[in-house]
Amino acid sequence: MRQGRRALRASSGLQRRGQRTLTALAGIGAAVPVIVACARALGGGWMPLGDQGTIATRAYEVLGPHSPLLGQYSFVSRVVGHTTFDAGPLLYWLLALPARFGGPVALTVTMGTVNSAAIIASVAIARRRGGIGLMVATAVCLALLSRSFATEAIDGIWNPAAALLPLTLLIFACWSLACGEHRLLPLVALLASFVVQCHLAYVAPSAAALAVGFGGLALSLKSARSRSLRERPMGREPSARPSPRHWALAALAVLLVCWSAPLAQQLTTSPGNLSLLARAATASHAQIAGATAGWRALTQAIGIVPRWLRSPQDLVTSPSGRAVGSMSGGDYGDTRLSDIWSVPSPLRTTSSALVLLALALAAYGGLRRGRSELVAGTIIALVLCMCFAWQGAATPRSSIDTLGYTLWWGSIVGMWTWLVLGYAASVLVVRQLAMRLGFSRIVHRRARRTGHLAGGVILLIGCSAVAAAQPPDAHRSEYALLHTIMRAIARRIPPGATVTLRREGVTAAPFEAGVKYALQLRGARVLEPANEADPARASGAYALVLADADTRAPDRLGTVIARLRLHGAPWLPGGSGSHTLTVSLRAPPAG
Repeated sequence: MRQGRRALRASSGLQRRGQRTLTALAGIGAAVPVIVACARALGGGWMPLGDQGTIATRAYEVLGPHSPLLGQYSFVSRVVGHTTFDAGPLLYWLLALPARFGGPVALTVTMGTVNSAAIIASVAIARRRGGIGLMVATAVCLALLSRSFATEAIDGIWNPAAALLPLTLLIFACWSLACGEHRLLPLVALLASFVVQCHLAYVAPSAAALAVGFGGLALSLKSARSRSLRERPMGREPSARPSPRHWALAALAVLLVCWSAPLAQQLTTSPGNLSLLARAATASHAQIAGATAGWRALTQAIGIVPRWLRSPQDLVTSPSGRAVGSMSGGDYGDTRLSDIWSVPSPLRTTSSALVLLALALAAYGGLRRGRSELVAGTIIALVLCMCFAWQGAATPRSSIDTLGYTLWWGSIVGMWTWLVLGYAASVLVVRQLAMRLGFSRIVHRRARRTGHLAGGVILLIGCSAVAAAQPPDAHRSEYALLHTIMRAIARRIPPGATVTLRREGVTAAPFEAGVKYALQLRGARVLEPANEADPARASGAYALVLADADTRAPDRLGTVIARLRLHGAPWLPGGSGSHTLTVSLRAPPAG
């Protein structure tokens, strides 16, 4: 008898270890697109350009005397008429140590690690909620989801891109929270704070997921309390369930830490940034096309073929006939504008309506069968769809260009919607049919035997998704130019020097922030552009100027130390042509 029990325990322990191994393999397989994108970025000499250079610079300043209290500049400023920023500096805090001590390589590795961890954790939550079948489907969907973004979006540090996969994990975590997993409260608090502080576009989906998560958790706790009260009069021992109070306190502590900097800025500045954001949220403004734009964007997200199953476009044409696109892998800041420009086909319109109807029916079926995880998942999908359509409809005309990247999370909406529908079909149709035909035991036994094989298949699928002609980073040639600029500067400016940096012309725009960050890494003190009428400020400083040689005479700016040619830069006027960039240096007077 004892030997039988020991054998049973050993078999059970072996099965649990096998399931953990399978979950880890599935998560790693789903993260392969991110891992490969990071490896390619490192091999291509990735450097922070444009907004990413600004993010690297501000992350470097976190450990200095002027640590930032807010996030990136926001186009909400156009609505309120006052300079406004994203809600908080959590992205800078995340990158602070890599930015100061590791440089560009460490920045890429950090974002790759965070995104990979988000994918692996999402797969693990899917395994807990729906078993091996849902875990396998989630891993496949996440691998395909990564392919629907530009290469730079899954390994770069630009704030709208940095929040994409953490937002995906937040949705999975809120789903599990709605099913009673109160131990996830601190993680949910951290993820929601990070995602919301990265970019204002993620406030609506985060709030929607949190509302469902906390609503489901409240119902779950109420049900557990009622069950405990029913068991006491019958003389039964109440089921031992850990109190969620200490997890809630831990979540509150996480929130206080994450929002300490924005709250400090709000209390010490008038008007505070949070007040300006609230003013923007309640301001009335002209819309793009109202419900029409929102519906078009939603059909692109969930209709056949949904966005998450399509690779980024290279070029699109605006209603005025202007060709836009290809700022970074074809999906950087403008190509998704076609989602609100183009009229959806009858197939896409009909399939979108059927998908929404199927979600409502799945929620009803889950409610009737007492499947709380199915009800919570479908409700999350429905509210995310509504939030996405609302965002497409409510964006002001003055900020229409931002829709190119604020529509990015439509891929996440589409993936979650189709994943939940697939799970609903397996629970409400396939399993019920198998039980009636007597196949459920056979299916369960076969699933146990082939579990490890499924893990290998997941890895192959993930690797295949990456290998299928993943587009290169469109800025790779510009990284090489920035490396050339920094080599020229390093030969003439000693480490620790004081440098004034300015740019003239559009050509130098993306390089300015990258040069500033690279100078900081060399210990330089970088000042605002030199004011020649103020010799006290300019004395003792090297004057460095990045200028467009096509429109500026470089000889008046100092000695030209580098002259570079940009070919086909898509962010420049006439992007198919070429432009010349000069780097001029004026050394401080001797003594």
